[in-house]
Formats: sequence, structure tokens, C-alpha cells
Amino acid sequence: MAFFTSAAPPQPPLPDYLIYDTLRDVPEAVWREDGLVVARFLPERQGENNVLRVWNFLGAYERCSWYTSPEQVIKGRSTVAFGPAEVPDEIRAERERLGFDYGKFDFALGPDGPVLYDAKRTPGYLSRRADLMDAEAPKMAAALLRLRAD
Repeated sequence: MAFFTSAAPPQPPLPDYLIYDTLRDVPEAVWREDGLVVARFLPERQGENNVLRVWNFLGAYERCSWYTSPEQVIKGRSTVAFGPAEVPDEIRAERERLGFDYGKFDFALGPDGPVLYDAKRTPGYLSRRADLMDAEAPKMAAALLRLRAD
């Protein structure tokens, strides 16, 4: 019997999200690039910080958390607080509409309701929260086995 270990291959850096004050400030080149999306930025706030909600799911398994940061674009390195969050029905409906069995949705509760920022079919590993990833792995594995059995 053979055993091996592997690490995820290095990934190219993701482009930064850019936030402009007005629609007129978006550079003309952005409008000509098919791979870019321009959307209204509707941030959620908690005191002085911005809030990002992250919903990870695999079949029946799900985990949703909120993260706060003084930065407008929230990344792990800038997070100052986090905790569990509920998934709004509108965001659940987007999962159904998009046909996701596995993935990660980034969203916020904007002034007019939930706003889906990003939908990924290939969520990454939270290296800054390895304890969480280790604790959740058995639950995700069980959900994967249930999906396979169905």
C-alpha cells in the first residue's frame, strides 16, 4: 500500500477588488473587459467596521460566519472579529437558482436586504482558522458521503 501527501499547487494572485466613489470613476477599460463585473457596493457595517458574511456548504453541510474589518474589502489578514451567522432565505434561493451542491458565498446585509458579492464553486482553505477547518472536516466528509449515496 502506498501513501502520499500533497499540497495545493500555488495559485496565481487574485485581482484586488476595486471600489470607486461613483460609476463615472470606473475606468473605461473595465467596461471593455469581458471577465470583469461591476456592481454597486452595498456594505454592511458594525460600528466602525465593515462586515462580510461567508457561507460554506457541501450538500446538507453548511457553516456561515460574519467577519469584521476596518477595510472595505475584507480579507483574513484584516479581520478583527468574527462569529456565527444565519443564512438569509434570499441567499439560499441563489444557491438553488445557481445549482450549487458545493461552494462558498460571500454576502452582506445591505440597506435593501442581502447582497451576494461572490459565489465560488471551489472554496479555499482558511489557513488563519486552521482550528475551524480541522473541526469542520469530519462534518464535510460525512456530507460528501451522503451526497454520494443519494
